[in-house]
Amino acid sequence: MALAAAAVLLLIVKLGFVPKSALFLAVSFALFGLVRKRLPADSTTALFFECALLIPAALAVFVWLGAQGELHTTEGDPWTLFLLALSGIVTVGPLLLFGMGAKRLRLSTIGILQYIAPSMLFIQGALIFREALDPSRLVAFLIIWAALVIYTVDGIFRTRAVV
Repeated sequence: MALAAAAVLLLIVKLGFVPKSALFLAVSFALFGLVRKRLPADSTTALFFECALLIPAALAVFVWLGAQGELHTTEGDPWTLFLLALSGIVTVGPLLLFGMGAKRLRLSTIGILQYIAPSMLFIQGALIFREALDPSRLVAFLIIWAALVIYTVDGIFRTRAVV
């Protein structure tokens, strides 16, 4: 954990400020996964209640944007509006699968799996799109993956020692 924290600190120092949104997103998603794992309800019911809890907030944003004159939903072409409406339905599938997986997997496994997508995007940006690869980012990336390898190997040894 100290290695991963050091890598994040390195990135923050290089950036020059604390990326509050990124840290909030990371912490809130970790807490979301923990709550979903501990929730005494099946995945479908839990997802229903999540959506039901978010409806008032969504309606409040909708009314606020309308009052500000910033509600532009009806200005798009019909195909775009159809795809926008469909995006909510398409999002439900991965959320439902995540909830089902969270119930069946250990939190440590879920945590490690969460590194796959950002790592694929990092590699894609560097190798395919030839984005500039800052040496400090590469070092932080390697430190974080070294921490994950140490954590995984330690978990494997601990599991085998118990059995």
